[in-house]
Amino acid sequence: MPMIKFILFSVSIALLILGIFIFLKEESFALVSNPLIEQKLPLQEEALLPIKSNLHTYISPSQKTRNAQKEIDTPLAKNIEMYETLSIAEASLHQKPRSYVKAISAIRIHKINIQKGDTLVLPNIEGVDYEILIAYVDTNQDGSKSITGSYSDEGIPYTTTITQSSTDSFISLATAVGMYEIETLNQIGYVYKTQDIRKVMQPFPVDDAIILPSPSLSQAL
Repeated sequence: MPMIKFILFSVSIALLILGIFIFLKEESFALVSNPLIEQKLPLQEEALLPIKSNLHTYISPSQKTRNAQKEIDTPLAKNIEMYETLSIAEASLHQKPRSYVKAISAIRIHKINIQKGDTLVLPNIEGVDYEILIAYVDTNQDGSKSITGSYSDEGIPYTTTITQSSTDSFISLATAVGMYEIETLNQIGYVYKTQDIRKVMQPFPVDDAIILPSPSLSQAL
């Protein structure tokens, strides 16, 4: 008799557990297959899309101000043709070339504001066009500018230095075939070979040295 009661009790417990299991399974299936829930989830996801997008594209007012100021402080680079070629005869009517060295060509300078990042297009020099990329621009106390740039020939950079005022300029141009000097006064000037200038500017000979008398000889005199 006790054995029968135990068996009945065990069967009842097993049936109860089975019923609970079946109930929970049906509830979970109903949640997954509920069309309202299926529609709600995508709607929530769509509602979050603008927020997610704004997180990536939002720019604060202070950042906008800094970006605008950066655009003002960084001018656009440009190509500058500040020289035009003249005939030596025409230029000589306004400004004489150096008397002791032969000029290669004559030019007229235009007053243009050169800035860092610009490309300065020089006049044709002995059949070659030179484009100088400006790297540094410093304004001196007298208002003139000291400018440094370079151009590349077969991957080799050559330095160019420029001193510019409102009407005058001087350029020292290093190239693969030698150095040139471009000098303008009152906006008219000439191109010279540096080598030609050095040939005529010889150092003083030793015989030209002045020997001062010794202090003892000076006192005797």
